[in-house]
Parts: sequence; C-alpha cells; structure tokens
Amino acid sequence: MWGDEAGPAPETAAEAVLAAADAGATAEVPHRVVIGSASYDMLLDLEAARLERLRTQEAVSRLAPG
Repeated sequence: MWGDEAGPAPETAAEAVLAAADAGATAEVPHRVVIGSASYDMLLDLEAARLERLRTQEAVSRLAPG
C-alpha cells in the first residue's frame, strides 16, 4: 500500500466505488470514499488523533461567545 508494497490491484476497488456512486439514489452522495479496510482503519486512527488535539483546545475556544 505504501512505499515498495504494491498493495491490492486497483480493479478491486470497483465494487466500492460503484456502491458509493449508487448511494446517491437513496442517500446523500459521500464527499469522500475510503477504499480498503487498512485505509479505513488508518483514517479512523488519524481522525481520533485529530479530535483529541481539538479537545485540548476546548477551553481556549470557549472563551469567546458564540
């Protein structure tokens, strides 16, 4: 997936891409599509870290009204 690793063949993403496109028929079309289990898990970890950093700033953020 990264570096010298070839990762999965690109055509294996076709089903996920088509499912995301078809989602527009019954729900809101996603703004982003994460392809692959490893990529999804990596994104969850990154987002959790980002949210934790945001929480450390809560007290400063709440000093201003609104």
